Amino acid sequence: MSRSPIQIHRPSPETVELVRRSCESVADRPIELAERFYLYLFDLAPEARPMFPADMTAQTEKLCGALVAAIQALDAPDRIEATLHKLGAHHHRRHAVEPAHYLYVGQSLMHAVRDLAAEWMPSIGSAWVEVFEWLRDTMLAGAAPRVLEPTLPPASFVPGRESTHHWAGEPARVGP
Repeated sequence: MSRSPIQIHRPSPETVELVRRSCESVADRPIELAERFYLYLFDLAPEARPMFPADMTAQTEKLCGALVAAIQALDAPDRIEATLHKLGAHHHRRHAVEPAHYLYVGQSLMHAVRDLAAEWMPSIGSAWVEVFEWLRDTMLAGAAPRVLEPTLPPASFVPGRESTHHWAGEPARVGP
């Protein structure tokens, strides 16, 4: 049976602008943003803690740099997609990152930004979900085709509808 290629939805310019504005409102506190992100991540998925070094200083700096680079590149998705493919493959091979882990990453990032943003409203949350789904799907596409098939949640984007992911709710349990 032949499989069709995976369609990855790119966020709209309006969505990108909402994310960029909320990110700019926390840009002066990148370390605090990263610390909150990891606090949420390890609370939601304690089994992910061993994937990271004991001293999180360098990891925190990497996250800050990656987030800034990703937000800056949102206007030109072609520039960042090849990098995201490589990063997804690297994370899967080197760190055993599975598709379910991305749900925790998305929830943690959104909670951290929400905590620190000057303003937050449902439209900003929806924009973050859409952008993160694009980042996640692009990284997963680079990981390995066999990783995508059995465990990737059903596509949540349907043109003309809001995202069906409810990241503020209870996350699915990630296995070992």
